[in-house]
Amino acid sequence: PPLDSGIAATILEQLEPWTDYGAKLAARKEEFPSDACLGLSNPNATRTMIDSYFLAIKTTSGLVTGQSQKLLALSAETWVPPKIAYTAMHGIGHDVAVRSFET
Repeated sequence: PPLDSGIAATILEQLEPWTDYGAKLAARKEEFPSDACLGLSNPNATRTMIDSYFLAIKTTSGLVTGQSQKLLALSAETWVPPKIAYTAMHGIGHDVAVRSFET
């Protein structure tokens, strides 16, 4: 038989995850509800970094402030909310993405 058939068979045998990552994630969210990094870092440092990021883009970013000025100039009748699709790469950015539209 071809050499890669054994490799293919082994891959097919290993398609079931060895760990229930959904359960692990739920447990960490329950244990660390206010930590964006779910206990895997220093929560205060993480919060400070995220707050600093939002302060910087709010006060120094021409893109954000420029877009804000354009939105403020529109009347309620002409403004159309943008359509946004959030696609997580590692599953940790949802809170930051939501906050970016709130601030």
